[in-house]
Amino acid sequence: YNFETESHTFLCNYITTHNCDIATGRGNDYTGIHIYNLETHEQVAEIKTKVDIETLKTIIELLIDYYDNPKLSLEANGLGEAVANYFSETVQYENLYYTRKSKNVYIPGFYVTAGNRGNMLATMQTMMAREEIKINSERLLNELRLLEYKSNGRVEACKGSNDDLVMAFAQYCYLVQASFFVSDSVLEGNSVYGHLIREEKAKEEQKQR
Repeated sequence: YNFETESHTFLCNYITTHNCDIATGRGNDYTGIHIYNLETHEQVAEIKTKVDIETLKTIIELLIDYYDNPKLSLEANGLGEAVANYFSETVQYENLYYTRKSKNVYIPGFYVTAGNRGNMLATMQTMMAREEIKINSERLLNELRLLEYKSNGRVEACKGSNDDLVMAFAQYCYLVQASFFVSDSVLEGNSVYGHLIREEKAKEEQKQR
């Protein structure tokens, strides 16, 4: 989108339904990646593709290098957990988002659940209605236009279409409103990222000595 800034965030959402086989790059769904400016919430870049796990890891590594180590949230549902674990344990990426399971237990990645999916979409709708976020992608707008309510009340893509970019977008909006995905100049203390978790672990180990 011909837009550059020093402050970026990078969101990757790659398993949205059980139909997507990320291990082979086959299936009806895609890998969706969004990059946003944390200060203005303007969309910087987007990727929509079908790739295997190893190729996805390479793409993410290239992006975090190009965008100078941005904050990174990876959807960890299903096989996405392996990718989140790779960036946590192998790469040890310091700006990786972790889900807080309990007071001192964190797991890498973002999990979409029946409990937060509706809130994600509602938060996305609110930010759009208030014009608090800028979309530069026709593909994302087209996916948003093709959302519908199913008979069970669930909001999903119309038959024959997909909502992979929408769910990555909704994840960003949800984390912004939850004060997890904010820029360092706004609220670093409430962000749950790798370097903060390592600091907490070090403090706990120090107490036990």
